[in-house]
Amino acid sequence: MAYHEVSIRPMSPTDFLLMTKWLQDEEVLQYYGNPDDPYSYERILEKYSPRLNGEEDVPPFIVERDTDPIGFMQSYPVKKEDAKAWGLPENKTYIGIDQFIGEPRLWGKGIGTQMVKRFVVDVMIHKNPDGIVLDPEVHNMRAIRCYEKCGFKKVCKIEDGSKWLLAYWRSTQ
Repeated sequence: MAYHEVSIRPMSPTDFLLMTKWLQDEEVLQYYGNPDDPYSYERILEKYSPRLNGEEDVPPFIVERDTDPIGFMQSYPVKKEDAKAWGLPENKTYIGIDQFIGEPRLWGKGIGTQMVKRFVVDVMIHKNPDGIVLDPEVHNMRAIRCYEKCGFKKVCKIEDGSKWLLAYWRSTQ
């Protein structure tokens, strides 16, 4: 099996068409977004332009395999009230992350594990949180397995039991 380098770079405005393609893909929308509400180019601009401009503290990134864009990642500070609602220790800081591979033909090949591990290291180094959290749909077993391989642990079900809250801790809790 050939080795492919996975890298993560900041999103740029030239990625908006690609994001539109990915967020209109029915397979991708089964796990990220809503299949009944695909994203238009205008909606992508509205959502991601403020993030690129630094108006929102949710920096977006594009994942590349070799030099081909294949996915998306973002991080954001978790609000204290959300952490409390989820039963997380209140005296800690948390960064939430979201991600997807936008090319379904690449699912199930270990690429998600590579990109999440790389992003976790980057977030820990640059943001220095006590923990990183993510919240896959409970039926997204492929993603949950990926996150557990990366060191995330199930904390509890959230959003009326439709999602798992998983956490990666800087140190043992």
